[in-house]
Amino acid sequence: MLIGHAPAGYLLSRQLSDNKYVILLGLLGSVLPDIDMLYFYLFDGQKHHHHEYWSHIPYYWFLILLVVSPVLCFIKRTIAYAFIIMFINIFLHLLLDTMWSGGIQWFYPFSDNMISFLEVSTRWSAKEIYYGVEGWIWNFVIHPSFLVELLLFTTACTFYIRTRHEANNEQLENVF
Repeated sequence: MLIGHAPAGYLLSRQLSDNKYVILLGLLGSVLPDIDMLYFYLFDGQKHHHHEYWSHIPYYWFLILLVVSPVLCFIKRTIAYAFIIMFINIFLHLLLDTMWSGGIQWFYPFSDNMISFLEVSTRWSAKEIYYGVEGWIWNFVIHPSFLVELLLFTTACTFYIRTRHEANNEQLENVF
């Protein structure tokens, strides 16, 4: 998935809260597993699929959640709720990657098998550059599943614009 994580995270977070800080933390969670792309490009030299790194393995997020959960019981309810929304979005990211992006190791540490529902074909070599864009990106863009990402993006933009418009109308009504 290329552009769908943040819009999906926004839509989910917005349904669960109106608090802008909660929504922002939810957005962070929706893209946080892809922090491994920095390591993928800067240090690994693209030798391993980035879904093999710890940030794309649910086991490690469950461990982090297990450690963080007791702390959440003792902090302000809004902050705890924001972190719960963040973790929900992390798992949404992993679920979306399970459906479209090469799979996730859901049964790690018992199995290294990648679970995936839909395989994106590799028409172009991943590291080759075509029209200024890496081949792996083209593989996703030409796949029919990219329409789902465009739908998520369009829906999130429409929802954001509509809610901003409604908020502006309410402010105008309060002025008069």
